Amino acid sequence: MDEALAQSDFGTVCDYQLQNWLQNPGFRGFFTLKSGPIANLSANIRQILQKSPEGKRGPVVRHAVFSAALDRAIRQSVDGLPKSDVGQIQEDIIRNEFCLGPSVTRETPDFSSYCYLLLDPSKVTNQQKCTFKEFISAIFYVGKGKGFRSRQHLFEAINAQPGGASKKPISIKQKRIQDIWKNGNGVIALHVFNNINPMEALIREAAMIDAFGLKNLTNQKGGEYSGLAKSWTLQEKTKFGVFCLQSAWGIFQHDRARPVFEAEVIEVYKQQKFYKAH
Repeated sequence: MDEALAQSDFGTVCDYQLQNWLQNPGFRGFFTLKSGPIANLSANIRQILQKSPEGKRGPVVRHAVFSAALDRAIRQSVDGLPKSDVGQIQEDIIRNEFCLGPSVTRETPDFSSYCYLLLDPSKVTNQQKCTFKEFISAIFYVGKGKGFRSRQHLFEAINAQPGGASKKPISIKQKRIQDIWKNGNGVIALHVFNNINPMEALIREAAMIDAFGLKNLTNQKGGEYSGLAKSWTLQEKTKFGVFCLQSAWGIFQHDRARPVFEAEVIEVYKQQKFYKAH
């Protein structure tokens, strides 16, 4: 039983808590888990989740499926295992390329760029004690920019409201921001990897998106790789993405990440319009 579970990428097809249930003889007694291809395992688990010990059917439970590297990192954190050095090799490569070597960039070769994550704070119970799983569940957008780029998404969400200045259809990201505001919460824009080269920021952004899987975010497209990172395999890219996300998690736990509420964005927006008019 344990060997079959170890050989399958179990965490990518079911909730991590289910692994604990499977170790419970009482729970294991009403079904038989057969080893085999991952598709068969997934189908078997769906059948399990639709049943209760009394034989009653319940709703199908669906969970986000991330890259294998991110799933593994979440499982390790849930199990209380220390953070591994996954992605450290890629981190060293990027640091050596952009910090020690000459930077070739399509943008201005300055070091004012950063990466940022948009988070829903309702997914986190306590910022200082936030688990890695909670942190990942709170992220809905990964970006890269400079200056006030991260705040621009909030202004766009205001403009996308009925009667707003935007004439474009509302995006999934804008709808998510509006829903967070409607629920009485603010949006956290967490800046990470500050003061870096624009191309390095693009690579880190791309790696984090690949670690998540585009379907688990509100980003409309993936990121861009350049330099040495362009030749990385998808596995290497996702490992580096996990490294970046774990680093961001540490920043989130120790920094004061203040949510930004709708009323605050509207007030700033009004002031900007006033100053432009005068």
